Amino acid sequence: MGKIVPNQKHRLYSSSKNKNGLSSAQNDTAGNKTGFPVGSYTINTYLTSVDTACTPNAATWRCYPYQTYNESSSASLTTFDWIVSASSSSPTSPSSTTEYTISSAANPFSIVFTSVALSLTNPDTALEAYTFSAPLAKTVVPNAAITPDGSATRCFYNATVLEGILYTRKPAADPAASSWPNAVEVRQSVGAGTGVPDCYRFVDGEIGERVDLGVVSGGGVSAECACEWVDFGL
Repeated sequence: MGKIVPNQKHRLYSSSKNKNGLSSAQNDTAGNKTGFPVGSYTINTYLTSVDTACTPNAATWRCYPYQTYNESSSASLTTFDWIVSASSSSPTSPSSTTEYTISSAANPFSIVFTSVALSLTNPDTALEAYTFSAPLAKTVVPNAAITPDGSATRCFYNATVLEGILYTRKPAADPAASSWPNAVEVRQSVGAGTGVPDCYRFVDGEIGERVDLGVVSGGGVSAECACEWVDFGL
């Protein structure tokens, strides 16, 4: 996949301060409803790690695009399309605080969320960022047989969490590759426990008999499955 040209209508972040002594991100948070970070962003990241410790069968947890950066730098490319919106807690007050939310656009890996709150963290530091956390349900088609007869199956992780960090100062490996101007981290995870995962036979397009995978060995309830995507430090 070739580079994605940044959308020029988005103002890039500047670490300089305005006459009121606020950084750009802080100034926008103070009431600018039309500037950065509001807009639609196409963000190129790479799948860098996959952890399958929450499940008794590693084939039941998969992370798009199914190859890590160490396996293939090109095949691990993952593009997130996100939309940042703004709303004011008191539209009639010029000094009201602007609240930001983030939503996903259509994507091939079924990570869908709508109007999740963004928070500005570590303001006025090198790690200043907008962050969010969204609960999700994840469905996995195992990449190997998990039944004795090798029948088709589906596995469900109903308590996964998607976390995103959109830095405002930390540079990306290739700033020109995305329309978000700085580094991004994305993590999808779920802890081990009862019903993690729930797997079923999949027959004629319908969910069938539940598949018993046994229990997680070693890690117990503290074990975790995770997918991590980044666009820096590669």
